[in-house]
Order: sequence, then C-alpha cells, then structure tokens
Amino acid sequence: MQKQAKAPSAGSRFYRQIGAHGWCESDWFTYSSSSSPLRRWIADQIGAPPSLILSVGCGSGELESHLGKLGHRMVG
Repeated sequence: MQKQAKAPSAGSRFYRQIGAHGWCESDWFTYSSSSSPLRRWIADQIGAPPSLILSVGCGSGELESHLGKLGHRMVG
C-alpha cells in the first residue's frame, strides 16, 4: 500500500519558492550590505559600542562583521 503525500505547508511552499527563485527575485529583503542607510539605522538602534549582540545565525554574517568593525561583540 502506497502512502499518500501530504500537501506542502505554507512554510514549506515559501522556502521552496525562495530556493527556486532566490532572495533577489523575491519581495523579501535581507541583505543590509546593499543598503548603507539600513546598516546605519541598525547600528544607531543598537547604540554606542561596545554592545554584546546575540547572533542567531540565520544570515550571511555580513551584518555581524560590520557591527564588529564598529566595536560591538557578537555571541551565538
């Protein structure tokens, strides 16, 4: 007897779409490296260094690198 496949969840469909087309062709913007104003805004929200920042590891690390150069410390 063959198992019947479940319909993909909304989350699964979302990640399959991103995998097929990439972030650049989606409406989701996640790369602060292409937006200096966004990086400045994020740094301003954190405040003066040194701050201890938790990195949850769900990106390329470019923002953590930028914040580290400003004098902040990353953990995670």
